[in-house]
Amino acid sequence: MKIRRTVCWVVALAGFLPAALAERPSEGWGLPYGWEVDLAGEAVLSSDIQLSHYVVGLADRQTTSQFTLRLVQDVMSVDYEPIDFDLNGESTHLHEQTLAVQGSFRHAFEGAWTGLISGSAYDGYADYRSLWLAEYYRQQFSGLGDIPGFDLWREPDPHGVSFSAGMRWEYLPASGFLQLDLAHARDVIAPGYEIDFDGLVSGPSVLTARSIGLTLENVLTPRLRTLLQLQAAETTGRDPRLSALFSANLAFNTAWRIRGRIGGATEGPDFRSLYGSLAVEGDLSETWTVFATVRGYEDNGEIEDALLFSAAAPGLTTGSAGIGIKGTHRNLSWRLAWTPYRTDYEETGLGTIFFSNLYRDRSWNIFELSGVFTF
Repeated sequence: MKIRRTVCWVVALAGFLPAALAERPSEGWGLPYGWEVDLAGEAVLSSDIQLSHYVVGLADRQTTSQFTLRLVQDVMSVDYEPIDFDLNGESTHLHEQTLAVQGSFRHAFEGAWTGLISGSAYDGYADYRSLWLAEYYRQQFSGLGDIPGFDLWREPDPHGVSFSAGMRWEYLPASGFLQLDLAHARDVIAPGYEIDFDGLVSGPSVLTARSIGLTLENVLTPRLRTLLQLQAAETTGRDPRLSALFSANLAFNTAWRIRGRIGGATEGPDFRSLYGSLAVEGDLSETWTVFATVRGYEDNGEIEDALLFSAAAPGLTTGSAGIGIKGTHRNLSWRLAWTPYRTDYEETGLGTIFFSNLYRDRSWNIFELSGVFTF
């Protein structure tokens, strides 16, 4: 089912491919001149959770009508461990994969305007947290079908689609850009469950989200470029979320650069988050570049809306520091990086104690290798 549904979306999103095939002569490889093929692999590893992410993409970025098309596979391997006094729980190993297709298309009109559209579809769990929670609810409620009111549990089949459209205005030639984006997403999720006085109650199984985003990008000097992003999003059953991100790229000289980002989000009634990162990059030669990054994130925990037990994550603080190297050789560019990563959760309360093994502190290692071939 997953493969069939994903193939259908590959065919549908292939409509993003523009008439650029006729704009570029083919050379040797069977692809038009200037097209790119990118490959990427990433492994995120901890003692009990192993995640991998693979991407194969095709893009044309050198014509007035540009496109990207990517196939994505995420593999999740999780050692599920319930708390000691969970009488219905048992240890097990979970292994799932998620398949996705992503496409985008942009066209530069005469003058200062560019139109943008993008779409994506996926089949499978969005993250390891969703997989862990689905297993918890399966163990708690899947075997209670003979009891009145406990027939709501269903085998989950998570999948979703999203679409966005926007316009980009170059209000200052090559130095000032204003972009407006509208997005809509629909996700079929593995719902949560709880027991109240009427028996088993299921949470929503379909989430819809709408957002509007505004981006302001400016080249202030030959060595300084800034970007400001503002977004408002509304998701089923939640208050609107407002977020902002500011980033700046500064070139000290022709060889060394620094990039900084700071952002945050707020959502009623009392959610707050803050994010920041800093990266330093230097060219050792025309073909070799080294870089180092540090990142940090903090929030005060998700909003709890359950009567007794809640799967809402407690407050979280994360930090990471990584190093890497990039190479450029004729028509091939590649990147290799290693980033140790730490998650630090606040203590779970009585309402979230059954999920304390999900929200425990972990040390991760992130390994990344990617490459882009230009034809």
